[in-house]
Amino acid sequence: MSHKIMALAAIGLAFTGVSLPDQAQARERVRSSSVEGSSGRGYQRQRQATRTDGTTQVKRGTQTNSGRGVETVRNGSCADSTCTGDTTHTTNGGTSFGRNGSATANGDGTGTFEGTRTGPAGGGGSVNGTVSHTPPQ
Repeated sequence: MSHKIMALAAIGLAFTGVSLPDQAQARERVRSSSVEGSSGRGYQRQRQATRTDGTTQVKRGTQTNSGRGVETVRNGSCADSTCTGDTTHTTNGGTSFGRNGSATANGDGTGTFEGTRTGPAGGGGSVNGTVSHTPPQ
């Protein structure tokens, strides 16, 4: 009897191992929607999110029936005490603007950060620095 239970348990574990996704595989989700009014006005929206270990990308887009639209792409990743990210918005007219940044934990109680942004007209700015943390005594 116990041999049958052990055999069934081994088969169950084997099938479980086959059906579970590998952590390194990309996981993706896609959603879309469309709205149409009685006068012909409307829009279409989509969102696609892809995740792998330590990395994420999200794409969002909106297009109107009148030809206006924007696509936004966001990327983020973390590895070895550093996280980075960026966002870019691009209109149907070709105008792009966005931001990027990173933050690093230095391991000595300090952290460094930097960020940059760019406006649709080409202007922008940046910031960087170091922060420290002193634990309460």
